[in-house]
Amino acid sequence: MSRQSQIWTLDLIAGVSIFMIVVVVFLFFSTNIVNFEQADFEEIYQEAAILSDTLISAGTSAQENISTGNEISITNGNHRINYSKLENVSNLGYSALKLRLKTKYDYLIFFENESRQVISIENVTYIGKSGLTKENFKSVEQPQSIISLSRFLTYDSRIVTMNIYLWE
Repeated sequence: MSRQSQIWTLDLIAGVSIFMIVVVVFLFFSTNIVNFEQADFEEIYQEAAILSDTLISAGTSAQENISTGNEISITNGNHRINYSKLENVSNLGYSALKLRLKTKYDYLIFFENESRQVISIENVTYIGKSGLTKENFKSVEQPQSIISLSRFLTYDSRIVTMNIYLWE
Protein backbone atom coordinates (compact mmCIF):
# COMPACT_ATOMS: atom_id res chain seq x y z
CA MET A 1 0.00 0.00 0.00
CA SER A 2 1.36 3.41 -0.88
CA ARG A 3 1.72 6.38 1.40
CA GLN A 4 -1.03 8.28 -0.48
CA SER A 5 -3.64 5.58 0.05
CA GLN A 6 -2.89 5.52 3.79
CA ILE A 7 -3.60 9.26 4.07
CA TRP A 8 -6.77 8.89 1.98
CA THR A 9 -7.98 6.09 4.33
CA LEU A 10 -7.33 8.24 7.41
CA ASP A 11 -9.25 11.13 5.81
CA LEU A 12 -12.16 8.82 5.05
CA ILE A 13 -12.23 7.47 8.61
CA ALA A 14 -12.05 11.00 10.08
CA GLY A 15 -14.80 12.25 7.75
CA VAL A 16 -17.15 9.36 8.53
CA SER A 17 -16.49 9.76 12.26
CA ILE A 18 -17.31 13.47 12.19
CA PHE A 19 -20.44 12.77 10.13
CA MET A 20 -21.60 10.12 12.61
CA ILE A 21 -21.02 12.47 15.57
CA VAL A 22 -23.06 15.20 13.86
CA VAL A 23 -25.91 12.75 13.14
CA VAL A 24 -25.95 11.50 16.74
CA VAL A 25 -25.94 15.06 18.14
CA PHE A 26 -28.73 16.09 15.76
CA LEU A 27 -30.89 13.09 16.69
CA PHE A 28 -30.30 13.69 20.39
CA PHE A 29 -31.41 17.33 20.26
CA SER A 30 -34.31 16.79 17.85
CA THR A 31 -35.67 14.00 20.07
CA ASN A 32 -35.49 16.27 23.12
CA ILE A 33 -37.36 19.03 21.29
CA VAL A 34 -40.14 16.65 20.30
CA ASN A 35 -40.37 15.31 23.87
CA PHE A 36 -40.66 18.86 25.22
CA GLU A 37 -43.47 19.73 22.80
CA GLN A 38 -45.26 16.46 23.56
CA ALA A 39 -45.05 17.13 27.32
CA ASP A 40 -46.38 20.66 26.75
CA PHE A 41 -49.26 19.30 24.67
CA GLU A 42 -50.11 16.69 27.31
CA GLU A 43 -50.17 19.33 30.06
CA ILE A 44 -52.50 21.64 28.12
CA TYR A 45 -54.76 18.73 27.15
CA GLN A 46 -54.99 17.51 30.72
CA GLU A 47 -55.85 20.99 31.95
CA ALA A 48 -58.53 21.37 29.24
CA ALA A 49 -60.08 18.05 30.27
CA ILE A 50 -60.15 19.10 33.94
CA LEU A 51 -61.62 22.49 33.01
CA SER A 52 -64.41 20.91 30.95
CA ASP A 53 -65.17 18.34 33.66
CA THR A 54 -65.39 21.16 36.19
CA LEU A 55 -67.78 23.17 34.02
CA ILE A 56 -70.16 20.27 33.41
CA SER A 57 -70.13 18.94 36.97
CA ALA A 58 -73.12 19.53 39.23
CA GLY A 59 -71.23 21.96 41.43
CA THR A 60 -73.42 23.82 43.89
CA SER A 61 -76.23 26.30 43.43
CA ALA A 62 -75.54 29.24 41.17
CA GLN A 63 -75.33 31.75 44.01
CA GLU A 64 -73.12 29.47 46.14
CA ASN A 65 -70.78 29.02 43.18
CA ILE A 66 -70.04 32.71 43.13
CA SER A 67 -70.21 33.67 46.78
CA THR A 68 -68.37 30.77 48.42
CA GLY A 69 -65.75 30.06 45.82
CA ASN A 70 -66.95 26.49 45.39
CA GLU A 71 -66.46 24.61 42.18
CA ILE A 72 -67.56 26.55 39.10
CA SER A 73 -70.25 24.82 37.08
CA ILE A 74 -72.68 25.65 34.27
CA THR A 75 -74.85 22.51 34.37
CA ASN A 76 -77.14 20.69 36.76
CA GLY A 77 -74.87 17.64 36.69
CA ASN A 78 -76.92 15.85 34.02
CA HIS A 79 -75.33 17.75 31.11
CA ARG A 80 -78.27 20.18 31.10
CA ILE A 81 -77.26 23.84 31.03
CA ASN A 82 -78.38 25.80 34.09
CA TYR A 83 -79.08 29.34 32.88
CA SER A 84 -78.39 31.11 36.17
CA LYS A 85 -75.08 29.26 36.65
CA LEU A 86 -74.03 30.09 33.09
CA GLU A 87 -74.93 33.75 33.57
CA ASN A 88 -73.04 33.96 36.88
CA VAL A 89 -69.96 32.31 35.38
CA SER A 90 -69.96 34.65 32.40
CA ASN A 91 -70.36 37.69 34.69
CA LEU A 92 -67.23 36.80 36.67
CA GLY A 93 -64.95 38.30 34.05
CA TYR A 94 -61.92 36.78 32.37
CA SER A 95 -59.30 37.14 35.11
CA ALA A 96 -61.57 36.12 38.00
CA LEU A 97 -62.84 33.08 36.13
CA LYS A 98 -59.31 32.09 35.08
CA LEU A 99 -58.32 32.18 38.74
CA ARG A 100 -61.41 30.21 39.81
CA LEU A 101 -60.84 27.61 37.07
CA LYS A 102 -57.24 27.30 38.30
CA THR A 103 -55.73 27.48 34.84
CA LYS A 104 -52.59 29.26 33.72
CA TYR A 105 -53.63 29.07 30.07
CA ASP A 106 -55.80 31.43 28.07
CA TYR A 107 -59.24 30.12 27.20
CA LEU A 108 -62.29 30.68 25.06
CA ILE A 109 -65.59 28.89 25.70
CA PHE A 110 -68.56 29.01 23.33
CA PHE A 111 -71.57 26.95 22.28
CA GLU A 112 -72.62 25.68 18.86
CA ASN A 113 -75.84 24.18 17.54
CA GLU A 114 -76.04 21.02 15.44
CA SER A 115 -75.15 23.08 12.33
CA ARG A 116 -71.86 24.15 13.99
CA GLN A 117 -73.06 27.77 14.22
CA VAL A 118 -72.12 29.71 17.34
CA ILE A 119 -75.21 30.35 19.45
CA SER A 120 -76.03 32.66 22.32
CA ILE A 121 -77.50 31.12 25.46
CA GLU A 122 -79.20 33.64 27.74
CA ASN A 123 -77.14 36.42 26.12
CA VAL A 124 -73.90 34.50 26.66
CA THR A 125 -72.05 33.86 23.41
CA TYR A 126 -68.37 33.73 24.38
CA ILE A 127 -66.71 33.25 27.75
CA GLY A 128 -63.06 34.21 27.74
CA LYS A 129 -60.88 37.09 26.67
CA SER A 130 -62.94 40.06 25.59
CA GLY A 131 -63.21 40.54 21.84
CA LEU A 132 -62.18 37.02 20.89
CA THR A 133 -64.38 34.86 18.70
CA LYS A 134 -64.11 31.44 17.13
CA GLU A 135 -63.07 33.09 13.87
CA ASN A 136 -60.50 35.63 15.11
CA PHE A 137 -58.76 34.16 18.15
CA LYS A 138 -55.93 32.51 16.17
CA SER A 139 -55.05 35.71 14.34
CA VAL A 140 -55.39 37.89 17.46
CA GLU A 141 -53.64 35.61 19.96
CA GLN A 142 -51.27 33.69 17.63
CA PRO A 143 -51.09 30.71 20.02
CA GLN A 144 -48.04 28.43 20.11
CA SER A 145 -50.01 25.42 21.32
CA ILE A 146 -53.77 25.04 21.29
CA ILE A 147 -56.20 22.38 22.47
CA SER A 148 -59.81 22.25 21.31
CA LEU A 149 -62.18 20.17 23.41
CA SER A 150 -65.89 19.64 22.75
CA ARG A 151 -68.59 18.38 25.11
CA PHE A 152 -72.24 17.73 24.33
CA LEU A 153 -74.83 19.39 26.56
CA THR A 154 -78.60 19.89 26.54
CA TYR A 155 -80.14 23.33 26.10
CA ASP A 156 -83.91 23.80 25.64
CA SER A 157 -84.31 20.08 24.86
CA ARG A 158 -81.73 20.37 22.07
CA ILE A 159 -78.19 19.08 21.98
CA VAL A 160 -75.53 21.77 21.79
CA THR A 161 -71.76 21.54 21.73
CA MET A 162 -69.70 23.36 24.34
CA ASN A 163 -66.29 24.12 22.80
CA ILE A 164 -63.28 24.98 24.91
CA TYR A 165 -60.13 26.38 23.34
CA LEU A 166 -57.11 26.42 25.67
CA TRP A 167 -53.78 27.85 24.54
CA GLU A 168 -50.56 29.49 25.63
